[in-house]
Amino acid sequence: MKSNPTLYDSVLEFDPDQPMSEYTFSVRLAKENFWTYDFTRRAIIEYKRFMYLAAISDAMVSPSKIVDAVWHQHLTFTHSYSDLCKLLGKNIQHVPSTRSRFDAERFQAAKGYTKKLYKEEFGEAPKDIWDFDTMYDSLNLPKAKFKIRTVIITGLMIAAVLLIPAYFLLRPIYTDLGSGMFFAIYISSIVLVFVVLAIIDRQLMRSIVNSFDRNSFIFSLDVSELVFLKKQKSEFVVHLRTNKMIANGKLDVDKDGKIKTTGNALPVSAEEHIILKEFWDSPGDYGSRLKYFGSQPAFTNANNVMMAFGKFFIKSKAFGNLFYLNFGVIMLMILPGAARLMTGLVREKPVGFLVALLLGLAFASFVFLSWLSYVLIRKEVLSHYVRSSTTGVRDNAEWDYFYTGAPVATFAPVITSYYATSSSSGSGSGSDLGSESSCGSDGGSSCGGCGGGD
Repeated sequence: MKSNPTLYDSVLEFDPDQPMSEYTFSVRLAKENFWTYDFTRRAIIEYKRFMYLAAISDAMVSPSKIVDAVWHQHLTFTHSYSDLCKLLGKNIQHVPSTRSRFDAERFQAAKGYTKKLYKEEFGEAPKDIWDFDTMYDSLNLPKAKFKIRTVIITGLMIAAVLLIPAYFLLRPIYTDLGSGMFFAIYISSIVLVFVVLAIIDRQLMRSIVNSFDRNSFIFSLDVSELVFLKKQKSEFVVHLRTNKMIANGKLDVDKDGKIKTTGNALPVSAEEHIILKEFWDSPGDYGSRLKYFGSQPAFTNANNVMMAFGKFFIKSKAFGNLFYLNFGVIMLMILPGAARLMTGLVREKPVGFLVALLLGLAFASFVFLSWLSYVLIRKEVLSHYVRSSTTGVRDNAEWDYFYTGAPVATFAPVITSYYATSSSSGSGSGSDLGSESSCGSDGGSSCGGCGGGD
């Protein structure tokens, strides 16, 4: 039961993104912390709840690291922060820690009090925002013990050492085995190993994704982030938002294929503000503005956060074990060919084709491991959303665009024309019609809570 429901409702309605601009509070917050659209929205809600608790409490309250990151950001928006404090009827002061023992004990007590007060006012706090230091920690992916680079170097050294016993072990067989038979067996084995590994990898990667905490950010991605995962270019996020605005009647396409605003053209996000501003006075060419749109932080955040997720995942123990398995099997697969090469060189036999085969195998291995590192996790996350889609729940222009790649009828010719023009000029990219509470980073100063003001 809330102590002051009227105040709480007013705090929830407070919008730190106003006045609307290209680089709003939430856009900047997401960009600097590599947060998803939904996680940023929820973190701001929890920040508002924290500020409400600070307003109704006479004692110090202490934020989580994630809530504190929002607080730090809002303090830089001085006018907005001042307006929120006026709404709260209290000047909420950010109290830095001196890292003394006294402060540590005081802030620890404040954290316990905050947890108790939060539960009384709102119920259980969301763990992904109040119990973890970063958004990515909620995935419960501990870091790998060894770096990928270290494993590769070590694996190559071990393979070099094993080459000598492999040569002596296989030499008697290779001496009697003709080249035709060897290449038939070896090439067939290579193909079979890659196929089996790919099947196993898909199953293991799906198991990893399914093991993520169901409350983590990866299961509440915005459609813009999924479109970037699918296309790997920010311009498709621009297509997505523009398509939605046309479907919602905020934009229209005239007979000349120019984009124009309508009477309903009121922006509700930084993305819409950016697009509407370009077409506000008169119809304009979409293609000539696409590069500018795609370079704005509001549109590049999907890129930033999904790339950050990929880097975080690659450093995890779960991915490390998968990579070690694949790299080890590939090294064992190369070893017989390398031993055959040594046998041929010692016997002064022609080895040109075998050298070409081993170079091709090395390149294929690089491509396969890159697919494992950078592509497979994207595919499995996307597959989860395709498998979990339900009719009606995601029945709108944005989700239709994600699932089918088809924009609304009036927008389709605009995109087609843009890619046709880009392709003819040689720059096209293809059509898309189908203890102590700390704050900030580890190296930052720490803070424990807030003190009341006048």
